[in-house]
Amino acid sequence: MLAGVGMVEPVHGTYLGARTDDAALTAAHYLCESGGDVTSDDGWTTALAVYNRSVSYANDVADLAGSYAERPQAS
Repeated sequence: MLAGVGMVEPVHGTYLGARTDDAALTAAHYLCESGGDVTSDDGWTTALAVYNRSVSYANDVADLAGSYAERPQAS
């Protein structure tokens, strides 16, 4: 869905790793625009459902986001 605006695109069975930062920023912008207030659980869930309605996908994303948030920050 977001391939035209910067998401990581499949190319011959591989992914364009150099665009990872752009893809993350694009996905974040899309989710924020789609879900409204993504600082709330309801807004975050709405945004993810616009992107992918799968409950298991939403759970996976929530788990990954939680793991990422708990990582130590580089200094």
